[in-house]
Amino acid sequence: MKITRRQLRRLIKESFSGYASERPNNPMERAYAKRETEAAFDLRKIFNVVVGGIDMDDRPDFVDAYIESAEYEHSPGKFRDLTQSELDYLNSEEPNWVYQQIWDQVH
Repeated sequence: MKITRRQLRRLIKESFSGYASERPNNPMERAYAKRETEAAFDLRKIFNVVVGGIDMDDRPDFVDAYIESAEYEHSPGKFRDLTQSELDYLNSEEPNWVYQQIWDQVH
């Protein structure tokens, strides 16, 4: 049986899609999971953000603050809660956006 490169890439992507998020200890798997999450996220569609860990004594840095929960508008007017891995992605990979959410909640 002959297989094209495109078919092989699709098969590899399908095989690793669930595996990368289940075992995020391998650097390559983390990179794959990060790329998949980045492609799926539009930060403008995140609403109802709840920030936790705000300590006013730590102003203006708020180093302990994090996004506790949020909702994502997956289609017009329809929202779903972000998963823990999506929240982890926001907190670790989108620090400027998180900081803006902290300031929005504080002020």
